[in-house]
Amino acid sequence: MYFRVLACSCLGLCVSALHAADIYRWVDERGQTQMSDKVPEQYRDSAQKINSGRFEVTPEQRAEAQARAAKAKEKIERDGQERRRQEASDAAAASNPADAASGPANGKPSAGDQAAACAAQWQAYLASDACFAPYRLVNGGVKSEAFQICTSVQMPSNNCHMQMPEAQ
Repeated sequence: MYFRVLACSCLGLCVSALHAADIYRWVDERGQTQMSDKVPEQYRDSAQKINSGRFEVTPEQRAEAQARAAKAKEKIERDGQERRRQEASDAAAASNPADAASGPANGKPSAGDQAAACAAQWQAYLASDACFAPYRLVNGGVKSEAFQICTSVQMPSNNCHMQMPEAQ
C-alpha cells in the first residue's frame, strides 16, 4: 500500500511539472495575441499549444553568446584605452600649442598658434562626443558605464567658435 501511494504521488508530481511547461497562444476580442500557461474559458476552443522547447537556448548557443560578449568587452576596453591615450595627447597639445620660445615678443599668441590650439580643442571635444554617442539615452541622459570608458571634454570656448573643423 505504501509503495502505491509513493508511486502515485511521484507520478502526480511529474505530470504537474510537465503540465506547467505547456504554453498556449490565442487572440482576444480586441485582436491582440496573448500567450500564457492558463487559457481563459472563452478562448479554450481557439487556443493553440506552443512548443516552447524550440525557444530554449542550447549550451552551445550560450557558450557562443558568452564568447561574443567577451570579445565585445575586450574591444570596448581596447577602444576606450586608445581613446584615453589619444585624448591625453590631444589635451597636452591643446594646453601647450606652441613653445614659449617660438611665441611673439609681446607675449600674445599669434593667430596661427590660436587656430592650432582651437583645432586641438575641437578635436578633443569631438572625439569625446563620439565616444559618448553610443551611451546616450533617449531622454538626453548618458549611461553610467560611459564615464568608465570615455573622458568628458568641455566644448571649446566662444573664441574658438569660428575655427570649428568640418565634420568627418
